[in-house]
Amino acid sequence: MGQVGRQERLAALRSMIPALAGFLGSCGVDFWLDWGTLLGSVRNGSIIPWDTDGDIGIDLGSLRKLRAAADSRKKGFRFACDCAMVFRYDSGPSAPEKPTLDIPAIFVSTRTGVYIDIFLYLHTRGGLLSNRMLYSHTRYEYVPANNPFSIPESSVFPLRSCLLEGRWYPCPRQASRYLDTMYWASNWRIPNPGMAPTPPISTPLASLSI
Repeated sequence: MGQVGRQERLAALRSMIPALAGFLGSCGVDFWLDWGTLLGSVRNGSIIPWDTDGDIGIDLGSLRKLRAAADSRKKGFRFACDCAMVFRYDSGPSAPEKPTLDIPAIFVSTRTGVYIDIFLYLHTRGGLLSNRMLYSHTRYEYVPANNPFSIPESSVFPLRSCLLEGRWYPCPRQASRYLDTMYWASNWRIPNPGMAPTPPISTPLASLSI
């Protein structure tokens, strides 16, 4: 797969996001729009034109449901797009109780390599929801943070609905506060194409659960 153009990437995301949402719903997996996908929804109800991937958030309970669904479907998943679910950690009796990866799974197009990151959030002390990734405004990419990104659970749950590309999806209850915390060093309400990360040439398709 070569580098994917902007229009092809946006077209892929427009089909992949509802396909993933429908699949997660069929598995009873709760999720919410996250990072740039949430930003585009809140700001103008659409995918950011210069975004390179999609983003959703789940908690540990939802990740376990998703992995259990994968392990129980021996013939693999069936999606409403040419896509695959890639898990980036092992399962089974010897697997850690809590995956250490902050993006433990991705949903990837097997045709274009365009993908949706699935961010893991942990419930921590004090009623906080935490993830160790932050957005670097100098490198324009997600980087591991010394201190976890944390936000009160009450700002996330109960989830509400927000509009993206003409469809309704779950999103944090206080989406603006959520984005203020994530994009702490910038005014996320003002579009800035300069913040776009460099699109990947392709996405590795190893360890596919399809």
